Amino acid sequence: MADFKEWLQPVENDTSKAYFQETLKVVKPSIVEIAQEFRVNAPMIEKLVSQWRNIVHIKWESLTSTVKFWNEVMQYKDAADNNPFAELCEFAMSLISLPHSNADVERVFSQMSLVKTKLRNRLAVRTLNAILYVRFGLKRAGKCCYSYTVPDNVLRSIGTKEYYDSGSQPSTSADVDEDEDLNILFP
Repeated sequence: MADFKEWLQPVENDTSKAYFQETLKVVKPSIVEIAQEFRVNAPMIEKLVSQWRNIVHIKWESLTSTVKFWNEVMQYKDAADNNPFAELCEFAMSLISLPHSNADVERVFSQMSLVKTKLRNRLAVRTLNAILYVRFGLKRAGKCCYSYTVPDNVLRSIGTKEYYDSGSQPSTSADVDEDEDLNILFP
């Protein structure tokens, strides 16, 4: 019987079917052990087991990438326009998104401590998020703040009432619409 803990190990490339090849087998390991390890409640485990057993009955197209496969499962609808694998897909996606080490998290905290110094200790969460988005976005784009050209629509919106008139509520991380901000800065 396969060990689910092996599935949580990082893979070198996503073109391997290692993560979901067990999913599509008729005879496969039980999903109960890993669900219990992540403290899933008993009624949810029953749903997961049922969906785990039934997922092999559908002919799936995206078999080259783990993320594409589970994305296809997430978008699947039956005749009643329901996703019969919704809970299983949510569980699988949460497992896929787990960091395999603390390095990424430690990098973010390191950047936060560089941004939020003793002189700038009253930064709002929204401001800190914005600064970190810009830093990581520029790094991902392979640019620095000196070589990045700000899009014309962003330059035009700076100083306008519509841009700054988002309300006077205190900022929390839940208030930030990350996708919208990233699309403005990095089209």
